[in-house]
Amino acid sequence: MKVDITKTKVYETLPNVKSTDVQWLDWLNLVTSRYGNSTGRLLFLQLWTKRGSDLANTLTLRKTLKRDYNIEIDESIWNKIADLGGGISDTFSGIFKAGKIITYIVLGVAAISAIVIVKGVVTNNPVLKR
Repeated sequence: MKVDITKTKVYETLPNVKSTDVQWLDWLNLVTSRYGNSTGRLLFLQLWTKRGSDLANTLTLRKTLKRDYNIEIDESIWNKIADLGGGISDTFSGIFKAGKIITYIVLGVAAISAIVIVKGVVTNNPVLKR
């Protein structure tokens, strides 16, 4: 039986220099699920050497490769600067998210306090009891 490799899903979804980090990770997941981890890692590294790009070389890609596949790819100084910028923006978004949550909590406590105070005034005011 002859197999036409160009008709396989692995071949059809080969990443190229314009592929994103998500496309590279999806392809690696497909290859490792089909051919196993060691072959998948080998194929990824060979293809990355030929077609890997700064566009796809993100912090997310590098962390996922290291954590899930024990693969380390080179990062340039520009990647490190972009990672630093991404880390700073993640920190600020976390602060703003926490700030929003704290605002909701404070507003909730203020609303409950206002209800309790109004109820206390209405209940203890002799003029309103008549």
